Amino acid sequence: MNKRLGAALVVVLALLVISLMVGLSMMQSSQVDERLAGNYRAQADAQMGAEKAACAGFGALEGPDDFVSVSFSLADLSGLGWQGFGNDAEFNGQVLSPNACDGNTECHYRYARVGGVSYILAMGAVSDDEAVIAVSEPITLLVLQDYLGPGFADFDPITLLGNVEGFSHTNSRPFTISRVGDDNEGYSIAVQNPGDVEEITFSANNEGNHASVDDELVQAKAYSDDELAQIAALVNFAKYSTHSNVKYVGASCALRVGEEQEGDVPSCYGDGESSGGLLVVDGDFYWDGYNYFEGVVLVRGENIIYNGGGSGSLRGALVHLPANPDGQQTADGFDLGDSNVTMNGGGASAFVHDPDILSELEEGWFGGDGSGGCEGESRFRIYRWE
Repeated sequence: MNKRLGAALVVVLALLVISLMVGLSMMQSSQVDERLAGNYRAQADAQMGAEKAACAGFGALEGPDDFVSVSFSLADLSGLGWQGFGNDAEFNGQVLSPNACDGNTECHYRYARVGGVSYILAMGAVSDDEAVIAVSEPITLLVLQDYLGPGFADFDPITLLGNVEGFSHTNSRPFTISRVGDDNEGYSIAVQNPGDVEEITFSANNEGNHASVDDELVQAKAYSDDELAQIAALVNFAKYSTHSNVKYVGASCALRVGEEQEGDVPSCYGDGESSGGLLVVDGDFYWDGYNYFEGVVLVRGENIIYNGGGSGSLRGALVHLPANPDGQQTADGFDLGDSNVTMNGGGASAFVHDPDILSELEEGWFGGDGSGGCEGESRFRIYRWE
């Protein structure tokens, strides 16, 4: 009997120990869950603080001089950490922004130019009485100056904004430049330098004829350094734009259908891509005249070669702003590059100026405030949150 009671007592004690252990485990688990929940809240608060700082930075942005060039890449930004982000020496002496948050959340922004592109960088952190307990991931806002250059509809059908070194037509058939739309009258070709007008000739007979046009052929139309810099800035716009009808090509290319390649010149568009809108070519530009394009083609290479005669047309404007590798091209001084244009062939409606298409595209890309949900009154707009 005593043995049975002793055994029962052991069982009861074992059950009590198990219950105690389960209770302690549940209490510890609850405490862990509470700590994890606190950590999650702190991390979320830090990240929201970074977003708040980024918007504060956009609202305080005044102009391009606010940005400082830094030596690190965006990939290196996370490695700086909270302490590094607050170190002015990492940002060429730029003073850290005021705290854009309150309470136990601290958040700041920086204006940095990384690889020549302007970014607003932001981070946030949450602290308790003793130390920092959560730090956000860095936020980057890619911002570009808004386009305030010449209206797209104000471009002439062919606008040559370089030093015209050559404008040749090697075929007896004239190519056609025309304008459509009510009251759309004007010149067909514009040149930046008045002295370049003579490079482009026109004769009523086909001898030496470079173009068959509805109105006057060529005018000198000088753009200011600031306007030229604005047009050149369309390169970065095309590089970083998320618009489906904006394309940047970083080398020479040919405007043709699909990826078919002639010689060493690839197509500007791949299979399945729709042509039209804004095409920026950071190289020479070739066109065979057989396909149809609506919009603006901006060429930064030295050469434009038209081997036409097909039934296609470039409906909008062709703008040649060649880069100058030996000079600067900024609003403070714009050194023109050399422009060589070869019009080798005819074409019944090769170049058609359509102001409605051009105005609609410009409004679609640059209409609205470009604030990305942040309040700001500068000439910048947000192109990408990361």
